[in-house]
Amino acid sequence: MAGKKTSLWLHELSFLDPGLKREHNHFMLIIRLALIMPVLFALCGVSLAQVTTLAQQEAIWDAVLTSAESDSSSLIANAKSLVPQYGNFCGLQTAALGAISIDCVDGACFQHDTSPGYSLANPTLAQVVQADRQFIGTLTFSLASTPYGELYRNVAIQVFEAKTTYEQANQTSLITPCADCLTQP
Repeated sequence: MAGKKTSLWLHELSFLDPGLKREHNHFMLIIRLALIMPVLFALCGVSLAQVTTLAQQEAIWDAVLTSAESDSSSLIANAKSLVPQYGNFCGLQTAALGAISIDCVDGACFQHDTSPGYSLANPTLAQVVQADRQFIGTLTFSLASTPYGELYRNVAIQVFEAKTTYEQANQTSLITPCADCLTQP
């Protein structure tokens, strides 16, 4: 069940779906948030703990929204925290030094993050698309160790298929270059 702040925030997001009711469909929420992920790639955020359940994800959202009540600028500063995450490597959070994958889905995220398409300072569109296609393929034949991980896996496949299709159709990458992607958060 969504926390109080998350529920209020979801209620305010009704512009995304006018039919959004008090009884929120978590799967659709995660899809909506995951679809805004490319916009948030360039934003900074804080290092976050391992997330393996929907309740943990909601707790993160509640903390961000609670801090935004007293300081609205904190919502922008913590926008990265609104992107769904799973395990140590899935999502935009920075994994702790020495962290290991919690399952095959988390391992696929690690491989994706360390591929040339995401670890080079200036990857080519071909490198990004290749990394995304390999990620989609790996996720297709992987299983997560938790129900939330399975939800995350299914959404990630859809998001990265849409992202790759967009990038190829528009001959542009949605990835923001960085000087040293493997060490920068």
